Amino acid sequence: MNDGLFEKSSEASSEGSKRRLTWLWEHLASQGHDSVKLWASIKALMVKTLISAQPALAQAYTSVAHGASTCSKCFEILGFDVFIDHKMKPWLIEVNHSPSFGCDAKIDRDIKFSLIARY
Repeated sequence: MNDGLFEKSSEASSEGSKRRLTWLWEHLASQGHDSVKLWASIKALMVKTLISAQPALAQAYTSVAHGASTCSKCFEILGFDVFIDHKMKPWLIEVNHSPSFGCDAKIDRDIKFSLIARY
């Protein structure tokens, strides 16, 4: 069954392709959903998660900073997996401490390389 959300790609496996967030926001808006409100809810979920994980993140930073000055010397990229239910409520599935930067398709390269280049 092809509901328009996933389609076969020459660069991806036959199980479907990935989509950019911009595509998702446009698709949801075309269905009458408030993508701005959804994104605000997802960001709030992520902030609350980071607040709860702050002690562990601070300890991990301290273990690699080794008494460095107050100037930040490193950063960490976390991967958030979020499920959106039929009422447009986001639910946290998991946080990946070491998300993959492997690139199985062009969309992976485009998104992941621009993320790294931006920061």
